[in-house]
Amino acid sequence: GRVREHLATAGRSDVGFGTELILTRARTIQQVVETSARWQEAGGTAVSVVTMKSGFDSAQAHIDHLARCKDALDAAL
Repeated sequence: GRVREHLATAGRSDVGFGTELILTRARTIQQVVETSARWQEAGGTAVSVVTMKSGFDSAQAHIDHLARCKDALDAAL
């Protein structure tokens, strides 16, 4: 990808250089797990779960969703 090209141009190795995917479309826990698994298989090292515009009505609801995502990711990956 482009990041690897930029690293090579700069004379840097991509070893140890993490890659993050921001999950803007994965809304359900199942979608988060499935997308994260595909990202990991492609060499990705991190994901960010977006909770905005998901219909949660409180900060605690956002936090609870993230905790459930973490539990599901830990179990699956």
